Amino acid sequence: MKISLKSLLVLTLINVLISAQFSYSENDLIGIWKVKTVIKKSGRREKGEKILSFYEDKTFVSKDIESSRIRNGSWSYNPETKQLTLQMEGKEKPESLEIIKLTAKQLVVTIEGKTIKCVRIVDEKKG
Repeated sequence: MKISLKSLLVLTLINVLISAQFSYSENDLIGIWKVKTVIKKSGRREKGEKILSFYEDKTFVSKDIESSRIRNGSWSYNPETKQLTLQMEGKEKPESLEIIKLTAKQLVVTIEGKTIKCVRIVDEKKG
């Protein structure tokens, strides 16, 4: 089978564009996010009740809107596996989430069969 140079270049360009579209940087995560919706395994939707703040120094704050409960910790991100790891202060075991979508305005993650949809309310890099 003979492939022309033009076809090879087009296929390479498509591959690069697809890879770039689904590749997220940890800098994209930095900012303040409001959880809008939590979708359970059963498909049941719940209104989000948290504010998540991710900082450049790899710390984060999770604030429950209803109870005002605040939890602190550290975070790390592996772009190859798209795994976001949250280590809460006072907890031995970290939480591991998979980032499904991350744009300037939207963050979607999954954890233990739940899908969590967030919207950015403050971009810490822009102030």
